[in-house]
Amino acid sequence: MLETRTVKVSPAKEEQATEQYLYFGWKLHTRQEINGQKISGSGTDFLGDDYTEFQSYHYISLTFQRDKDMPYYRRLVELEAQHNAIIASTPKEKPWTYPITLAISILGIVGYFFNHFFLIIAILGIGLHIFAWKKHKEKTALWKHDADSQLEKIYQECDWILSPQQQKTFG
Repeated sequence: MLETRTVKVSPAKEEQATEQYLYFGWKLHTRQEINGQKISGSGTDFLGDDYTEFQSYHYISLTFQRDKDMPYYRRLVELEAQHNAIIASTPKEKPWTYPITLAISILGIVGYFFNHFFLIIAILGIGLHIFAWKKHKEKTALWKHDADSQLEKIYQECDWILSPQQQKTFG
């Protein structure tokens, strides 16, 4: 019995997406490149002429299939779920403190023109912003190191499961 999954990816991510699915026993079944336009708006311009705005799109639709009766199927599904959980746990690009520290810095700089006391607030805001940026950078680097290590173990196990020698054992 086959299971099927279709994903839409940007042309730049097609190879990466295909490799990811192959790791977990999926085989590329179909590939379709999609180009088109959709109406994004319409109206009347200042001269009274009607107009229509279009938005272009371009993506690749990949359909993968995997045999549910293949050896180690359940383990591959578990490994794929672990992989997806690791990818989903990617830290946000900017921490929630960025807008706050930036606002404090701007308030301090603007306020400095009215009262020199605000210079302290500006320095504090800039200092907090730099501190938050460094902490976020450290946290992201640590996450990346841990994630890379975990993903490497997952990929190695998938390679072992899908290796020709292992498949001959069950084939």
